[in-house]
Amino acid sequence: MPPNDLVHLVTYVVATIGEVLSAVGQAFIDDADNIYRMTLLTRGIFGENGGLIYWCNEKLLWMLEQMLEGLTFTL
Repeated sequence: MPPNDLVHLVTYVVATIGEVLSAVGQAFIDDADNIYRMTLLTRGIFGENGGLIYWCNEKLLWMLEQMLEGLTFTL
């Protein structure tokens, strides 16, 4: 993978994660006074046996593994 492609990929991934976190923050702001909705939102993000954060970590590790397998180094 050319270095420029890797830079663009990392930029895209970080921007996507930022957008997701921004949307989650806005959801917390919008529903802060509704205890039931906050409970569901918190369970969805942190999860009892996983959740959004767990899923994002798993996908990020999978993607890094795929990228590292495809890298070749030249001198």
